[in-house]
Amino acid sequence: MTYRAENAIDGVLNTWWSPTTKQSGSKWLKYDFGSVISTTGINIHAGSHYLHFVSGSKDYGNIYTKNLRIKRAKVEFSDGSTEYIDLADVDRIQNVYFQTTRLTSYIKITPINYYDQYG
Repeated sequence: MTYRAENAIDGVLNTWWSPTTKQSGSKWLKYDFGSVISTTGINIHAGSHYLHFVSGSKDYGNIYTKNLRIKRAKVEFSDGSTEYIDLADVDRIQNVYFQTTRLTSYIKITPINYYDQYG
């Protein structure tokens, strides 16, 4: 299984993008809208969602807590401004609202720190 950036926007919760390291700022996602849009926030699932992950003959069960989950992230906009968002450690889509309506042609999300199997 691969954890490609394309998985972050495919609409399928049991595929996902995952950084390969907890090192802050080492991986990021950038959504380019192709033109300037007005947005008030994003919907984000901050970890994997795979209730019965099976690899070969081994059933790993629910792997949500066995992978990195975004705890805090920096969000950058095409106008050069930034915001920081905090996410709960829950296996569901979260609605994150920006401090103000944004006019932007892209949103870049850089994880700052993570929850892991130890919290």
